[in-house]
Amino acid sequence: MCVFQCDHDPGMCKTWDGHSGANACLILEPEELTSGLTELPADRPSVLREVRIVRWMERDDGILQADAPAFFAGSEYDSLSTEIQSRATWATRLGSVPAWIQSPDEGPGKDWRFLGQLDSGYSFYSPPKTSSQGVWEDPNRSEGRTHYCNGPNFGDAGIGYIFMRTDGHRPQGWFFWQCS
Repeated sequence: MCVFQCDHDPGMCKTWDGHSGANACLILEPEELTSGLTELPADRPSVLREVRIVRWMERDDGILQADAPAFFAGSEYDSLSTEIQSRATWATRLGSVPAWIQSPDEGPGKDWRFLGQLDSGYSFYSPPKTSSQGVWEDPNRSEGRTHYCNGPNFGDAGIGYIFMRTDGHRPQGWFFWQCS
C-alpha cells in the first residue's frame, strides 16, 4: 500500500478530506512495484521526508472486540469511557481502532475497514545508521524509542487515517487526516 498527499504551499489542496483528490491511497500487487524511486517531475517540487516501515512491534492495546464498533460512530464513541477511548494510542500503527483527534463521523463509513494510522512524528526504535538533519535523540525513550523526527504535515500534531474497502473488483484505499 502506498499513501500520497499533496503538499503544495500555497495551494487549494484539502489534504484533510478523503474525497478532495489531494491525497491517495493505492493498493498495489507486488509485481506492480518498480525497483527504483520515481523520477522527480520537471517543475522540481519540494521533496519531503519519506518513511519506510521496515519492522513492526506487536502490542495489545486492550480494546475489546465488543467495544471496537463504537470507535466508528460519533454517538457510540462519545458513550465510551475516557479510559477505553485513551487505549487507542496516537502513534503510527496498524490494526485495532483509530485514535480520533476529532469525530469518528469524519471516517469513510461502515463499508470501509480501518487499516492503520500515521502519526505526524516518526519514532525510531534503534539509532539511525547515518546521521540525518532533523532527527533527534529521545532522552526520555518515550514508548521505547531512541530517536524521533517530524513527519508529514497533518496540521497541528495530526494523524492520518488509512481505510480499505474490498467490495469491488480491486481493493480501494481511502486516506484523510485530523488535527487538534
